[in-house]
Amino acid sequence: MQLFKKIAIFVVPILFLIIGIITLSDYGIDWDESLHFQRGQAYLHYFLTGKRDFLDLPSYPELRGTSDFIDRAGESPLYKNSIKNTNPTDPSFRRSYYQSDVFNFSLFVNGFDGGHPPTSDIFSAFFNYIFYQKLGVTDDIESYHLFEIVIASLLVLGVGIFVYYNFGLWPSVTASLSLALYPLFFAESHFNIKDPTEASFFGLSIISFFFGAKLKNFKLIVLSAVLVGFALGTKFNALFLPLIVGPWFVFGLLTKKITLNLRIILSLFLFPVIVIGIFLAFWPFLWSDWGRLGEVINYYQGIGLGTPTSMEKYILFGFNTYPIKWIIYTTPLPILIMSGIGLLFSLYLLIKRKSDIALLTLLWLWVPLARVSLPGANIYGGVRQIMEFLPVLAIICGISIFGILHIKNKFLSASAILVVVLSFIFIGRELIEIHPNENVYFNQLIGGLSGAQERNIPSWGNSYGNVYLQGVEWLNQNAPADAKLGLPINVMTNVPRSKLRPDIYFSNSYPSGPQRQGEYVMEIAHDWPPKSWYGFAYYDMFLTPVHEIKVDGVSLLKIWKNDLAHTKPGFEKEREYMVNNLGIKDNIIKIELKQEIFLTRLEIKHLDKNCDNHQVGGYIRVSNDGINWRQEPETIDYPQIPTQWLKSDKNTFVFLLPARSGKFLFLDTQNPDSCILKITKVKVFGLSQ
Repeated sequence: MQLFKKIAIFVVPILFLIIGIITLSDYGIDWDESLHFQRGQAYLHYFLTGKRDFLDLPSYPELRGTSDFIDRAGESPLYKNSIKNTNPTDPSFRRSYYQSDVFNFSLFVNGFDGGHPPTSDIFSAFFNYIFYQKLGVTDDIESYHLFEIVIASLLVLGVGIFVYYNFGLWPSVTASLSLALYPLFFAESHFNIKDPTEASFFGLSIISFFFGAKLKNFKLIVLSAVLVGFALGTKFNALFLPLIVGPWFVFGLLTKKITLNLRIILSLFLFPVIVIGIFLAFWPFLWSDWGRLGEVINYYQGIGLGTPTSMEKYILFGFNTYPIKWIIYTTPLPILIMSGIGLLFSLYLLIKRKSDIALLTLLWLWVPLARVSLPGANIYGGVRQIMEFLPVLAIICGISIFGILHIKNKFLSASAILVVVLSFIFIGRELIEIHPNENVYFNQLIGGLSGAQERNIPSWGNSYGNVYLQGVEWLNQNAPADAKLGLPINVMTNVPRSKLRPDIYFSNSYPSGPQRQGEYVMEIAHDWPPKSWYGFAYYDMFLTPVHEIKVDGVSLLKIWKNDLAHTKPGFEKEREYMVNNLGIKDNIIKIELKQEIFLTRLEIKHLDKNCDNHQVGGYIRVSNDGINWRQEPETIDYPQIPTQWLKSDKNTFVFLLPARSGKFLFLDTQNPDSCILKITKVKVFGLSQ
């Protein structure tokens, strides 16, 4: 019986791994992953060969369109003369798309690196090296993601073992299933290189330390140190680990539930040495200048401090309630109910029985939530940045079942197990219905994703770029031969380009806006500020989508064909409208039209001598009545569409507007020497009425 129970705790992790591998190809890439893959490959190639570039490898086959390494305004100076080496392509050689001749070791160590550390990048690159490049048993992108699903499966197993050791089989299975079927964790374990990986290293290090301290096992303490090194080398979230295990360890010593011996004391002294050693060994960027660590710290301060205006409605007595509300609205109801019961029972165990395990779980849950909820802290995009709370939430679900079974009523116990089984079937069905978009899940308390959209929950529908692959798959099946594709807002690296049909031309220089050159334009449609930018608003306002990816009736991604045939009625033509009044004072231009129109374009002819023709900043406001104004989201120097379609030059300023109504325009150049102020002619265009 004991053997059966020990085998049973492996069932859920193994199923999670198998299902994860089978479904890897269903998921795209996180919009951060491209650079992480490139950095991981650059560092791994140096570790394996000592080479600072990939010129020893055959070239990657040339793709149609332009390189991923350009910005929306055109080619960036950093990436000129870059994209492929001169070696002949060897068709029998598997080279990863992310072994970039631009983003090589030399580029990163010479200062281009920074931000999050690269340990998980290197591990994922190693999986690519083995399973794609050497063995050829996976595709290119899936091999990187294989690392992510493997480490996530180990966390599911670790949670199961921890709960089994402390609470028994059924709580263990409940905890494993709660983590494995948590929508955010299930989805992003397939394509998020940072957060689930960080949560896995973070959680496994706590579990290893727990068993090492309890069992006086020197090797487990050392393993925990190694895992903390990996966690710190993935994200600085690991710096908060001492706030969890420290108080628990002291409590254990005081209550005699933990005792020390010489080997354990030695392992504790070695712990920080191992952590720091691993952190530094995996980050060549720091080798030549440890002072660069200050840049990384500044980066984390920049993203971790300050409350965005979108969060102001969630501030209560200075505390940010957004994280806890997001968890309440995005946790499947059975897991939410079980975690509530488990939380109460954990408090009971701590208060009444002085349980050190209850203290550990409560600290593990509280610390990640507190650090993003305290006054002055920042969080965005949901709670993926603190995903390390998920394993302990699952553990608390297991504790709830332990508490119910502890009542020792056979009918209640059997009923509880039946309800739990049915609940997980219910959760599984929900995930299947929205697959592979599980990370945009909202529960019934908010009315699903459509309810979150209606309530304007910040970042509703944010797939973090996963949904682009579904757009690529539609284009592969439906776009004609030699079609052109571009993104109007996001950078090209967000699209898993190796998945795009080889004959399709892909470049962000293609979206032509009102020129309607017949290209396909694809962009994500969730709650994010660029939806108001012209680059998105034009296509959304003027064109009927040829395809949309939806969940619960809510668009996550739209694809348009930018031609006259797909232009909405009434949006086909524009014409020039009469300017009634023009005023110039200081650095401001005021324009009044004779009538209210649906504005499409402002064009100003101006001189270019004895003035500043390099505009930086400045903005436009529009009003219907001259009293209430709305500011256009882009600054006047921002490239709304690629410059070749804008028809501007050194004597012509052009600003595009997405057919929003207005009669008054207010242009602040924020520069009294701007050439735009030396007007020779003003033209204002709107939809033909």
